[in-house]
Amino acid sequence: MSAVSNGEADLGLIIHEGRFTYARQGLVKLLDLGQWWEAEFSLPLPLGAIAVRRDLSTPLARRVQNTITASLAYANAHPDDSREFIRSHAQEMEESVTSAHIKTFVTDFSLDLGPAGRAAIEALVGRAADIMGKTLPSEGLFLR
Repeated sequence: MSAVSNGEADLGLIIHEGRFTYARQGLVKLLDLGQWWEAEFSLPLPLGAIAVRRDLSTPLARRVQNTITASLAYANAHPDDSREFIRSHAQEMEESVTSAHIKTFVTDFSLDLGPAGRAAIEALVGRAADIMGKTLPSEGLFLR
């Protein structure tokens, strides 16, 4: 954001907590990619992914999945326990920005993608594969 504000760049992509603070630097939003995605595909925006290698055994992949789920469940049940860790890695230190960031990006999809979340990931990966002229793996994207 500072490069755009200082005239070193004509435009930039704002992520994380910057989406709540860009206007303070006199920046103007041209396009919100999350809003565009939801309007274009009628699906939630896939914000990130935790993936395991296909050569891991299914029991080990399930243990990884269960451990991550337990960690997320703990974080949701005890939101103040992770607040300082999040703030220590944040670019914006204001409490209201940290809270807005957590509320926006830690959602029910964090614990369970559900059909809409899975469809969103498949749409994103499928779109990327189309652009690159590739096909999706025949065994699918998700651990079943």
